[in-house]
Amino acid sequence: MRGYNDPGHGHVAVVTHVDSRRMIRVDHANWLNNGEISEAVPVLDVSAANDWSEVRVWNIPGRHWGGRIYQAQGFIHPFALRLALS
Repeated sequence: MRGYNDPGHGHVAVVTHVDSRRMIRVDHANWLNNGEISEAVPVLDVSAANDWSEVRVWNIPGRHWGGRIYQAQGFIHPFALRLALS
């Protein structure tokens, strides 16, 4: 995801589960909360085209969807990576 304060920074998360066509769960470490690792965090596709270009992330401490919409820059899929390497 593209960083919201500085386009030179971003965020990486590992998709651990696909809940539906519009929701996944990720594990990630956050620069907030002293680098705490969060597991199974819901991420919701909120893009108008249903293409995962815009997402909203669950706010764990607040127990609600985060207020920011982030631009997703892409995904790495193991099958696609195998094809690219062959």
